[in-house]
Amino acid sequence: MNWVDRYLHAVANYLPEESREDIKQELKISLYEQMEDKSEESGRELNEEDQKAFLKQLGHPMKVAAGYAPQQYLIGPSLFPGYKHILKIVISVVIALQVAITVVSIFTGSETLSEMPGLLSRLFYLVILATGCVTGGFAIMEYSGEKLDWYENWNPSSLPPLEPNLRMDRTDNMFNLAFETIGLLWWNEAIGFTNSATVGNSIWNIGLLEGWAVFYWPVNIILIGAIILHGYHLFYDQWNLPKISIEIVLDVATLVVLYFLLQLEPIIVFKGDVSAVSGDVERMMGLLDSVLWYILLGITVIVMYELYKHGHILYRMKRAP
Repeated sequence: MNWVDRYLHAVANYLPEESREDIKQELKISLYEQMEDKSEESGRELNEEDQKAFLKQLGHPMKVAAGYAPQQYLIGPSLFPGYKHILKIVISVVIALQVAITVVSIFTGSETLSEMPGLLSRLFYLVILATGCVTGGFAIMEYSGEKLDWYENWNPSSLPPLEPNLRMDRTDNMFNLAFETIGLLWWNEAIGFTNSATVGNSIWNIGLLEGWAVFYWPVNIILIGAIILHGYHLFYDQWNLPKISIEIVLDVATLVVLYFLLQLEPIIVFKGDVSAVSGDVERMMGLLDSVLWYILLGITVIVMYELYKHGHILYRMKRAP
């Protein structure tokens, strides 16, 4: 029994039909030449076991056929770096937004910690869905011949400076973007926290002091600017002079708003039946106001640190060759 012919027949089954016979004939000549060389080395004709050992060294017929077939990719080498880059961004955004939404949902009472397994399942589903959408989009581009404009039409002027540590922290940027988005929605009352409590037989509403209304547009402008900037950072995560300058301007503007908010006294107001309020409740209300004041102070410290960090990056950029 000629095992080589059977092997050639198996290989042919995996070859493109239009070139099958030519490749099969070429491979047949090559295999028989190799077998003749082995026969001369051993000084005898190769028996069935020798043929099987020879074919085993060649590998599975599918593997051999793959060496003759044109390269086939779901996403080819030219698009794969861009695919990997976009996939990281999309998955990071999905995770950051889902974490932020979950935190807000728990605080607003629409979700509870007991529902955490369901929340994790939802996150897993969203990650798989995002991965599938991005992969499908790039596969379509691969087979349609489409190109990524930003990938193909790059400008040498966009090359990063030689300073090695001017790349942004992508994780930090993701969570900044997520919580800025949540903050913008809350500031414009698209989402809200539970702001009422029952004291005796009276329902009390907790609200912001009217002085906060002065900052409605400044806060909106700062948050929208930060969201646009950090969204842009997702695709271009290297610092440059315009981006770091805008970050510094946003930091300074945020500090100005926080300074005036910290001057408000009280920060929040309680509306309800005053006669139902005991001394303990009054102290609790004062404590809640103090907690919010310290939260604003903590945010101020964080923004001051961010301003220092961005200023230091600007200084290093100025010194970089």
